[in-house]
Amino acid sequence: MKLQTVTSDVIHAIGYDDETSVLEIIFNTGQIYQYRGVPRAVFEELMRAESKGNYFQNNIRDEFEFWQWDVPMAQFVRAEQKAELTKGEQRTTNGE
Repeated sequence: MKLQTVTSDVIHAIGYDDETSVLEIIFNTGQIYQYRGVPRAVFEELMRAESKGNYFQNNIRDEFEFWQWDVPMAQFVRAEQKAELTKGEQRTTNGE
């Protein structure tokens, strides 16, 4: 899954997997969530939204089943991404 950093007060990076319909969001707090069963159209609307935080709150947060990474892992990944990512740069979460 490729993650793209975004400009947001709430969200650091967003990725989407077409094969599994999983939306991954890394929040500015370092928390990482994966939302399952998310249609590609919802991902595309999120990426186009002027306020990604508001779009997330209104259309994703309480609408889809999710899985949260554990906190130590999230902090590690967040620190790693700070070192590797710049605004708009893409990164693959599985090393591809």
